[in-house]
Amino acid sequence: MNPEFDALFEELNTELYPDCEMSSLKFLAKLLHIKVINKWTNSSFDQLVELLRVAFPKSKIPTSHYEAKKKLKKIGLGYESIHACKYDCALFWKGNDSIQNCLICNESRWVDTTTKGKRVPQKVLRFTAKDMIWHNTGRSTDGMMYHPVDGKSWQEFDKRYPEFAKEPRNVRLGLTADGFNSFGNFNNNYSIWQVILTTYNTPPWIWKHPDYGGKKRKCDNERKKRELNWTKRSIFFELEYWSSLDLKHNFDVIHVSKNVNESVLNIALMNDKSKDKKEARIDLKNMGIRPDQWPKEKVKKMKKHNKKEKKKKEIIPHASYTFKPIDRQRFCQFIKGVRLHDGFGLNIKKQVNDTESNFVGLKSHDHHFLMQRLLPKGVRTCLPPNVSRTTIDLCTFFKKNCERSLDVNDMRNAKTEVVKILCNL
Repeated sequence: MNPEFDALFEELNTELYPDCEMSSLKFLAKLLHIKVINKWTNSSFDQLVELLRVAFPKSKIPTSHYEAKKKLKKIGLGYESIHACKYDCALFWKGNDSIQNCLICNESRWVDTTTKGKRVPQKVLRFTAKDMIWHNTGRSTDGMMYHPVDGKSWQEFDKRYPEFAKEPRNVRLGLTADGFNSFGNFNNNYSIWQVILTTYNTPPWIWKHPDYGGKKRKCDNERKKRELNWTKRSIFFELEYWSSLDLKHNFDVIHVSKNVNESVLNIALMNDKSKDKKEARIDLKNMGIRPDQWPKEKVKKMKKHNKKEKKKKEIIPHASYTFKPIDRQRFCQFIKGVRLHDGFGLNIKKQVNDTESNFVGLKSHDHHFLMQRLLPKGVRTCLPPNVSRTTIDLCTFFKKNCERSLDVNDMRNAKTEVVKILCNL
């Protein structure tokens, strides 16, 4: 057997110090985990282990961060460092390992070329070759979806392009782009499109947020007037395989749930953003549906200057899907009284206004959290059973789609259930 592996196996069964229940290897893994979470520097880690070795002279504690990393690298927890060009032109690797300047832009490989000692590279790529083929070895076998590789779209792509799928080291990329106005609503003629590129080869628990670049673009109002939605052909169709993809794009579920939850809350609370206004009720009357929701005229008798006058006032009847004043206050008080664990969610009580009749300042994640956790419980006693049941079903549908692991059968059932939910709505 491998002598290094034998030594690690022995250390796994070696006590950290006499009569200690924790092994030295387990202690080392936990200590390095704490270092990563709290962003300790290497020097602070060295000082800590030095102090621990003085305090516990009989313990099996490494002498430095370098020794700790070297030990864990033997069990496959290391990575290969490859120097890269400052502007991502090329890698100083294999045949280019000895080159001191980039072959494309001639930028120096080092931060300071005059340093006599160990030189610091401009940029380092940390490559984990084993993780890059995880999608080929770590697929689900229990009917659950934990990763895009378990989905139908990935499998159909592999069938259509077997030569590409045959090599597991080929990189699968995911691209996301979204626009935002860098100056709020004050200047609508200027926007920035951020582009984020990530790899799907690696397991989900080590996915990282890569650096992204912004593409600045001014809006052309004249072009916006000429074009309608869905009239532009995406540039991605120039890719050879794009037109044959089963799933060409995804909508961001957190923003979809934000829009849906915002509409449900606004209508239920009957606030200024509600779409259930007088105009909507007049539309119902023009279509000849739901006569109980049509605006009604109420004649009020008034006495003015000793003369009786009749004043007509248009009233919008209360709908079953909106809170009554007392229920609106009860619902807001329930949300305000919720206590959450630190880091689990926002401090929701700050989002309820002073009169406890509305919410203010809710962001996308706040709506996402409200819809999945609090709204189903809050509407149970504040709305009629048929309305609350449909609202709960809608929230459950979004919660199922946001789970870390998805059951294929549950997703098929959800596809049927959402049709019933929309009909009930």
